[in-house]
Amino acid sequence: MTSGTEVLRGDQHAKSGNCRAGRRGVHRSGRLLCTAVPRRRNGGTTTAGDGFYLRNAPLTLGEGLCFAYYVVLEATWGATLGKLATNIRVVRENDGGPIAWRAAVIRNLLRPIDGLVFYLLGFIVICVSQKRQRIGDEVAGTIVVRRSAQLAPVSSEPK
Repeated sequence: MTSGTEVLRGDQHAKSGNCRAGRRGVHRSGRLLCTAVPRRRNGGTTTAGDGFYLRNAPLTLGEGLCFAYYVVLEATWGATLGKLATNIRVVRENDGGPIAWRAAVIRNLLRPIDGLVFYLLGFIVICVSQKRQRIGDEVAGTIVVRRSAQLAPVSSEPK
């Protein structure tokens, strides 16, 4: 057991009121178990059996996956799936080349600031900036541009 967590036998402590609703369990022997949960530190609790439960783990995991989606796709392809579908991409502002990992991380770390009030702040910044950049683009030194249309080669030989 970890310090601060104690498993108590129900027959000893249930009558004294130490076993609260939601903290009861049944051991294999059939005895009622009570767990004393320590103070919540770092958003988690220790459970009986030395397990650990993170209350906000799904939210944190989801935010991490969304952040990784934007960073990985923009750093490798220069665009997310939505940008690819609309023929736009993210490039370096100074020479139009592909962005580096550092720039992708910076522009996406600032995405929540641009997204304040349903992206109203980002929209206003884009409208007033000369190059139509959001805050993340200005700090990272990137810009979103239309991709050039790549035409398929046409053969001059008749079939």
